[in-house]
Amino acid sequence: MKRILFLMVAVLAITGCSKDENDSIHEPESPPFEINSSEIVGNIKYESFLYEGNYHIVAYDLSKQKKIYEIKEQAETYIDDLGYGETVEYIPQGCYILGIVKKDDADFILVSLISSMQWHPNKFILKIKGGEIVKKKCFNNDRLDEIGSLSEYHFYPETVIDWYGDNIAFYTSPRTSGYNFGVMDIDLNKAYFKSSNTTVIDYITAQNYILTSENRMVSINNNLIQCIDVSQYYPIVWETEYTTEDIKVKSAKYSLSDGYVFAEVDAVNKEGTNKKFYIKANCNSGEISK
Repeated sequence: MKRILFLMVAVLAITGCSKDENDSIHEPESPPFEINSSEIVGNIKYESFLYEGNYHIVAYDLSKQKKIYEIKEQAETYIDDLGYGETVEYIPQGCYILGIVKKDDADFILVSLISSMQWHPNKFILKIKGGEIVKKKCFNNDRLDEIGSLSEYHFYPETVIDWYGDNIAFYTSPRTSGYNFGVMDIDLNKAYFKSSNTTVIDYITAQNYILTSENRMVSINNNLIQCIDVSQYYPIVWETEYTTEDIKVKSAKYSLSDGYVFAEVDAVNKEGTNKKFYIKANCNSGEISK
């Protein structure tokens, strides 16, 4: 009897060891690369990484749990010629997605091969259609459209955003450099890259605006409604006071119709009372209609 029990225990022990070994053999291996960035737009997840000298951008359909496409291209070192025999090499350190815009049945993806938050070259914008790169624009030698010393200032965009009509836009902020703004069409032809005013970038980053043309936006600034020309350093086209109360704006919703901008403003006054304002302003003059 003891012999039978001993044999049963031995068999169970061997089976357990065998199972452990099999489990170990079939454990999924970690990928041989590090995901540098991951972004979700709608139901599409984008991941990017650097592997064996190539940069990869992979798009997944989250609703169908499958890969849509994968971009794989050589990650090139950019050599910046400083003159006087001096150069700086920008060797790829990873593949970082800085922004994504879906437009014209395409993905516009701004990429850096150096880092996720620095002012440097070796950045580029890709236009991807049908899983293929149809256009690519590098930001290595682009300078601001200015005169004087600012004309020597490079434009290395921090992110890309959707813009008016068939356009996309780029900006930088103090997170990476100074205040700069640029516009391209959907074929990646440059409209302008300019030094910008803090007002323009602050409104954009706060998403406190509505576009009325390629160059103009309307925004709420406390008790004022303003029209801003984003292509100008001194950008205010018009501004109108819509209330004399001392208020702080909590949120604003905008819409356009028949040459007018409509704004629904939630605010609080100095005494702490919540206020709501409904504004109808002429897009060209700023005149407020009752």
